Amino acid sequence: MSTLETVSDIAIAAKALAESSVVLVKGGRILAGKTGRGVKPLLDAIDEAGDVCGAALADRVVGVGVAKIALLFEIAAVHAGIISEPARNILVSAGIFVSHDFLVPRILNRDRTGPCPVEAMSIGPIPPAELYSRLRGMFCADRGSSG
Repeated sequence: MSTLETVSDIAIAAKALAESSVVLVKGGRILAGKTGRGVKPLLDAIDEAGDVCGAALADRVVGVGVAKIALLFEIAAVHAGIISEPARNILVSAGIFVSHDFLVPRILNRDRTGPCPVEAMSIGPIPPAELYSRLRGMFCADRGSSG
């Protein structure tokens, strides 16, 4: 994918955040857009989109967990409404184009009383594939228990 295509895709994805929590765009086409809280909309969007290698991702909140998922699926560019400094560093170090509205030291939980649980789980040596597997397991367990 060329730089021009990547910039075009990230612009489309960022604009689509007005209607969704997370958007995946590739080749000028929206592959998936999901609404919801936390990392689950991203997981669902990846499932829906299929091949996201080289795609642009726009997400309202990008922490380390989302950054590691972007690495795992070889996302080319990420736009965040809010991004944590560690997440930005991970993406930039991997050569992923990053744009954002706000840069924060860390992602907090919904009550703003501590770190986001996914951020806390994601920081450190956990490999992206293992993190993804754990997150999928958490959400599959949630689905099963809700009846």
